[in-house]
Amino acid sequence: MMVHNFIKTLITLIVILQITCLAQAERWVYRYSGAPEWQNDCAKALCYGLDGNLYVGGYTWNTGTNEDFTVISLTNLGSERWIYRYLSSGNNWDECYSICYGIDGNIYAAGACTGSDTSLHYFTVISLTTGGTERWVYQYPQSSSANSMCFGSDGNIYAVGNTQGKILIVSLTNGGAENWHYIYDTLSSEANPGRSITYALDGNIYIAGYSGSGYTNVTVISLTNTGAERWIYTYNGPGNCYDYGNCIVYGPDSNLYVFGNTCYLWGPGYVFSQGLAISLTTSGGERWTYISPADPSSFKSGIYGANGNLYAAGDYGWDVFDFLVESISDSGTYRWQYIDTTWGFATSITYGNDGNIYAGGTTSNNISYEDYFTIMSFASDSSLRWIYKYRRPGTAADYNAAHSVVYGEDGNIYAAGGTQDSITGVDFTVIGLSSGPGVNEANKIDKPACMELTITPSVVYQKVQLYIHILTQQNIDLKVYDITGREISVIVIGSIAAGMHIYDLDVSNFSSGVYFVKLKGENEERTKKILVVK
Repeated sequence: MMVHNFIKTLITLIVILQITCLAQAERWVYRYSGAPEWQNDCAKALCYGLDGNLYVGGYTWNTGTNEDFTVISLTNLGSERWIYRYLSSGNNWDECYSICYGIDGNIYAAGACTGSDTSLHYFTVISLTTGGTERWVYQYPQSSSANSMCFGSDGNIYAVGNTQGKILIVSLTNGGAENWHYIYDTLSSEANPGRSITYALDGNIYIAGYSGSGYTNVTVISLTNTGAERWIYTYNGPGNCYDYGNCIVYGPDSNLYVFGNTCYLWGPGYVFSQGLAISLTTSGGERWTYISPADPSSFKSGIYGANGNLYAAGDYGWDVFDFLVESISDSGTYRWQYIDTTWGFATSITYGNDGNIYAGGTTSNNISYEDYFTIMSFASDSSLRWIYKYRRPGTAADYNAAHSVVYGEDGNIYAAGGTQDSITGVDFTVIGLSSGPGVNEANKIDKPACMELTITPSVVYQKVQLYIHILTQQNIDLKVYDITGREISVIVIGSIAAGMHIYDLDVSNFSSGVYFVKLKGENEERTKKILVVK
């Protein structure tokens, strides 16, 4: 048996080595330690800005103020632009969990910060300029935490979390004033958090989390952008136990998709879970529920791919976890599953403009069980393209993990998390990778860009929104072409002012197929692909 295990381990290492060699080069690694001594610093959330820079939120340790709510900006080449720390009145435990780049050109970050009574934490949203200057700080006045946020196309900020055992949703203007707040109270003394929020193309808000007294149910709530409750959906799984909603996505087919896990009791008090996906209509009707065949398992994050399929990231196992990626059709049927052979878990997943899937988390090896900051890439047909692993050389580290992965507009992969060494402990870490073999449709930017084009969503049924960010006033052409290069639609021709501009493109009369949106300025061009599906 020992010989068999040795051979199995050796084969695994050879396969991993071969796959890793297929990856494009590591572009750069950025690590930041808030204090010179052994402490914990970690990046939790990452976004790629319309200005071509990275904005990363998390926490860093500072002597005298302990954990500080931290945002760091880097260029896409890995150079540090600035570091922002928020020093709360409690000087204790302050963390950022979510970050986004607003269409108004500002940065918004959400999390929890301590008050003067250091036993309490407060739902906190902070806005910064792209230069790192604090614009404003908002805090909900009762014990609370913000877990997820988004910037709506109506120009407002929406964040979800919990307060005193209740789900809390807050809407703010981009100037930091509260529009309204909404509380969902199940009269439970236990924590009932909202975990994920999205602002949909229909102009409504959708959140996912869990609630209940004792055992919990997946909870999805829809509100109008003025804070009026539209509907509430709850799911109690077949195990009549704990059920969690961890992530919600609005699909280009105008349906909702929720990722989480459903639990059941086994034996004398053992609780097992299975990955769970739920699809709802925007009116709150259940389309289907899906339970992963991986038992036990859990989905921590999920996405709707441009090819019309769903992809979930999480873990498999009940004692020693494994890195799990699973694909589901948009009708709720199993497609494929990848389970890593070493201890680990996946926390984040994204679908690249190159048509490939990228998932981040942690894995280990089968010899010393040292863990690694890990990114994996998959083709949409389930084949593993490559595995990237990082750890500090020569350290007996036991914490290395990616918590957030994005595919940049420059066609590269960026991941944020924590990596440990023997001197400074766990450090705030961001890594830039090339996406590897495949078609790269992004525009390579070798000098600072004066304009950017972003399209949401990239898979279209009826309507798509085009976001143009212009740094200087100039003449532009914004047009749509079919795959043969024939001009289909002219959206705008003429001079536009510097700033953010939003245009709606109605594709209801387009035939199914691939189209290209081209933005032509005085000195630059940007082209993005959309897929129209009927």
